[in-house]
Amino acid sequence: MGKVISIINQKGGSGKTTTATNMSVCLADMGYKVLLIDLDGQCNSSFNLGCIDYKNRTNSIIGLLSAILYKNEIPKDYIIHTEYNVDLIPSNSNEFKQLSDSATVKAGGYFLLRKLIKQEKLSEKYDYIIIDNNGYLGSMVQNSILASTDLLIPASASSFDFQGIFELINFVTDIINDDNLNMNEINLNGVLITDDESRTQVSKEIKEQFNSTFENIYFYQNTIPHSQDIRKSQFKGKVLCGMRDKSAAKDAYYNFVKEWIEHENN
Repeated sequence: MGKVISIINQKGGSGKTTTATNMSVCLADMGYKVLLIDLDGQCNSSFNLGCIDYKNRTNSIIGLLSAILYKNEIPKDYIIHTEYNVDLIPSNSNEFKQLSDSATVKAGGYFLLRKLIKQEKLSEKYDYIIIDNNGYLGSMVQNSILASTDLLIPASASSFDFQGIFELINFVTDIINDDNLNMNEINLNGVLITDDESRTQVSKEIKEQFNSTFENIYFYQNTIPHSQDIRKSQFKGKVLCGMRDKSAAKDAYYNFVKEWIEHENN
């Protein structure tokens, strides 16, 4: 059975989409079969992987989850095969909030993605399913967590992410330890430091503070450096790790993914 990995953080600018897309491309390049689910109404992962018609796309993840919610037939041909050898279920910016609100009040609304993955046997078809999430810890993020085997938190080397990570870890821990949900099989895999200006004293102090404060959380030794290459690739609507350009940030993502696989197997 494949792994289902949620990329979560309620802070904007923490690198969720960058990590989701680049991690997916790295894994695919290593020979794994990878599906990326864009569960963010901003649809940035969809755009960067080449889906430009995401605004009005009916066979999006939103359409699929709506079909599960209202017990309708699942739309066909909803998976896009991208140029990066990563399969994609895109998001839909127009209907995201409506589904999020409906999932909050409908019975079983927090298990829609879990039901979809099981019903469509996606974990049997892919080695890794990567889920990119929005920054609001609402019904869609809870759907993502409850559908996952692993959780990865990207956190920028800033005091703002340090302050918010307490709330996030408590939020995740409450879900995992909720006896009514029986979600003990979910693994909080660790924290990936992004936007790391390793040469600055501030960045060094923040990383030390992260490690000393969250002693039971694994922090990846490979961090993602502050890089204009990431911003340039996003501006072009591309994924950095799928481009031929040489880049320290690109190398860092490959090294992180290798460490992630090693940590996962320990």
